[in-house]
Amino acid sequence: MLAEDNAAVLKDWADESRRLESALRVNNEGRDGAIRHALKLGAGVGEVVAVTGLTRARIYQIRDAK
Repeated sequence: MLAEDNAAVLKDWADESRRLESALRVNNEGRDGAIRHALKLGAGVGEVVAVTGLTRARIYQIRDAK
């Protein structure tokens, strides 16, 4: 059986993890949208790689919504 203080710590951790996962999803959606927009405007994949630090493969995955 969990002690009350241990249960509180675990609950706080789980709540914070859910909050961070949600924030990360929102951040990634914004990043992906910006990358797709840049590519549609004519930016090269190499340029996007240089600016973002992501790999070429990841840029192509984002472009192709995979």
